[in-house]
Order: sequence, then structure tokens, then C-alpha cells
Amino acid sequence: MFHAYRPADFPAVAAFARRQPEFEYLKAIIRMHEEARVRGARAVWRESNRVIAFCAVAFPNPRDAWLYGMRVDDRFKGQGIATRLTRALFGLARQAGRTWVALDTKDVASKAPVFRICDRLGMTHLATHATTMLWNSGLGFVRPRLEPAHGPWPHTGARLVMRQRFPLWIWERPAAGPRLSLLAGARVLVEYDVCPGRRWAVVNAFERPQDTRAFVRGLLGLAHGRRRGVVLVSPAAWQPALRRAARALVPGLVRGVDSSFDAWRIYGRRLK
Repeated sequence: MFHAYRPADFPAVAAFARRQPEFEYLKAIIRMHEEARVRGARAVWRESNRVIAFCAVAFPNPRDAWLYGMRVDDRFKGQGIATRLTRALFGLARQAGRTWVALDTKDVASKAPVFRICDRLGMTHLATHATTMLWNSGLGFVRPRLEPAHGPWPHTGARLVMRQRFPLWIWERPAAGPRLSLLAGARVLVEYDVCPGRRWAVVNAFERPQDTRAFVRGLLGLAHGRRRGVVLVSPAAWQPALRRAARALVPGLVRGVDSSFDAWRIYGRRLK
């Protein structure tokens, strides 16, 4: 059954979640709700008074709800627990006045069960976006001058932007009229966020750059300085060319050491 998470539940959650990938990420979610007072909720699923699943929902703005951190004890997978817990969190978000709920998951074959759960719950596959993360690579590159971009909001399929929150990464629907800039001729939304130990330039790209190398050179300029990095969010189809340009400009890039290239499926649905 669905229950609110209590700090006393952590040992039970950790007993199964630490054997699964990204346990540190899960702990960060729990900690942010406790220490940063993130708007939202954490929940567990109990069977016979035993905690067998965990998930959280954040309310990044007055309209949206974001699901993250789903973990189910391996011994109880395949029994519909994740589906029931997700559905219960939909209800919680609806009660809190949210009109839209979403989640993301890596675009890899091992996440097929998550894709099926989203389909079962009526969530739409909104987009597949890539995150190209570069850090400790900006030294020697000139910081670009960003010019203001004019004209209507670019149409890119799904109107989603990724932001660093709490300080975790989530996608959300932007408010109308965010101020866009031009980077190597392409319209982008640039925001700056501070994560423990690093300052990030978060760049959401809405137009495919004509000169990919010049665009990536500008990205590296935004990451200029020690303990700085850049996160580029773009349609996944663009990432191979961006990755090639990054490696040509910084031949020594090592994935996981100073760079990361991932693709994510974003699912969402309106709450009635």
C-alpha cells in the first residue's frame, strides 16, 4: 500500500536500493526534500508492513509535477508495484493542483520496463533529448558573447527545457517568453546554476547549428575556468555531430572523467 516516506524508512529503502544503480542519486533526492525543503513528496510502497519500493515527486513550479527516484526491491519486480506507486503519485500531484506530470529515463534497452509502465499509464513519449556535458575543458577557449535572439519561440516538437533544481536535473515546461540568445547563430536558452563544487552553464538548444564546430567552441568558452562545466540539451539526433566536434576540439576527452554523452526519453501526461 501507498504510504508517505518517513526518515525511519531509509534503512529499509537502502537495503534494496544500494544494490541497484545510482544509489547516490537516490540519496540526493531524499536529502534535497529534507534539507532544501523541496516542494513535493516522497513515498514508499509497503506489503505486509515491509517497504518494497520508493519514489518521489517534485513540484518545480505551480503547474508541473516531476517523478524521480523510482526503486523497487528486485524480489518484487514484475508484480505491478511501480505502476501502482506511480498512479498513486499522479493522484497526489492532482490533489496539489498540478496539471501535468512527467518523468525521464535513459534511452537504453534495459529501461524497456519503464517505457511499458509509461504506456500503461497513458503517458506520451514527448521527446528524446540528449545531454552533452563537458567540464574541466574550457581553459584556452574564449568566452562567447551571447547576442539576444528575437522572433517567436522556436518549434522543436516538445516544449521542454532542462534545468538544475535542488540541485538535481529535471525537465519542465518553460513559462511563456523566456529570453533566448544566439550562440554561433543558433537560438539557445542559457542559464547558470551552481551544484556543490561546480558552476554549470545549462544550454537548451532549439535550432541545429549550421557550424557545429563553432557552436561547440562557444560551449567550451562558456565552461571557461576551473570548476566550471557546460550542459547542452538538444534533440538526440544532433548528438553524434556534437560529440565529434567536441572530441576534435579537445582530443583528450574521456567519457566519465571530463565528459558525458547520454540520451533520455521524456514522458508526460496531463492530469484531469
